[in-house]
Amino acid sequence: MKSFKKGILALSLTLGIIASVGGGAFAYEYTYGTVSGYGTTGHSYCYATSCWAYTKYNRSGYLSVNSVYNYVNTKTLSAGTKTKSSTKNNSSYATIDIYAPSNCRSVDMYSTHVVSNGGQTWTGNTNAKRYT
Repeated sequence: MKSFKKGILALSLTLGIIASVGGGAFAYEYTYGTVSGYGTTGHSYCYATSCWAYTKYNRSGYLSVNSVYNYVNTKTLSAGTKTKSSTKNNSSYATIDIYAPSNCRSVDMYSTHVVSNGGQTWTGNTNAKRYT
């Protein structure tokens, strides 16, 4: 009877932890730099079934964000990858979002951020890994 109660307690604690983390848990990573004296930012965010990234510049210039998104199928446990890019010229913002296929969960996303203006170029990298 004692081991049965311990088993129920362990199961309850495990389910409580899973419920508290759930699909809303996310991770992010960012990087900063300057181009021609103006700030640049690169961000990546990962959620349970999607990730997104952006490159931002405090002026207008050439911006890009290129990402590799990794996910896993929760039924077959097979891994998959998607890539996506966004390039903007005379802009201050470039963004992408990537969604997992059906029955899949995010693992992580690697992004490269580029800003060019006035003959100067900044490149930064981010890697957001989903918690849990």
